[in-house]
Amino acid sequence: MSDARADETALLDFLRDRDVACPLCHYNLRALTSPRCPECGRELRLTIGLVEPRQGAWLTGQIALTAPAGIGLMIIIVSAFSGWPEGNSRQGLMDFAFLFHIAMIPAAAAWLVGRRRYMRLSRRIQWSGAALAIAAVVTGMILLAAVTD
Repeated sequence: MSDARADETALLDFLRDRDVACPLCHYNLRALTSPRCPECGRELRLTIGLVEPRQGAWLTGQIALTAPAGIGLMIIIVSAFSGWPEGNSRQGLMDFAFLFHIAMIPAAAAWLVGRRRYMRLSRRIQWSGAALAIAAVVTGMILLAAVTD
């Protein structure tokens, strides 16, 4: 028996009497007859994984996006009580900086909600996403510094 056939047999034996959800669509794979999810059509394989996956890239990105989101939340709260600030010599830049930070609120929430899918990406893509999140933080700090000097 080839290694591929042995792996397929091991997968089907494992799923014969277990309720296991497809990692993509969450369809119950109990009594599967082929190594492909009948719901989403993706090929499946039996693997060994870490109980606690490496979360460094995801956590880095989450922290990076949550920081400007917190500033965005503060901007919303202050604006609700005092109104939108006006009269700044760099009003357009200030408006952009404030709206940028407010836009980071749904971005941070999406990063949090999308954690499971993010963790399935390759490590290279995960760290690229974290780098983009860090770039967002740096951009936000530069924008705020430009309007507060």
